[in-house]
Amino acid sequence: MRIDGLWGVEFFANTDQSGSGVIAFQNGQCFGGDTQYYYFGKYTLANDTIAVNLRVSHFHGEPSSIFGPIKHFHLSITARISEPWIMGQGQVAEIPYQRLSFRLKRLEYLSGEKDR
Repeated sequence: MRIDGLWGVEFFANTDQSGSGVIAFQNGQCFGGDTQYYYFGKYTLANDTIAVNLRVSHFHGEPSSIFGPIKHFHLSITARISEPWIMGQGQVAEIPYQRLSFRLKRLEYLSGEKDR
């Protein structure tokens, strides 16, 4: 399955905080952000599962992530792909007890691909 494109993401931490943003997948790389943080990383696909390693970095305002006032952290996430959704879980590499669940919905295909 191809996941290349722009996806909307909603995430929910085990701290009872939530947030949303966008993430783009293209040729093994992913990048995106929300109002205070940007995301950059790599992904691999195996059948209907995606594994993603993201670096999350603060860029605007007072740091206020779903995990607290952290400026930089890495997320390790896995998810099951079942269009139109990708749903999964992950954890903060530096603080393994900080976990999140998330769901993504495709917003746009890459140039040249038609809406399905």
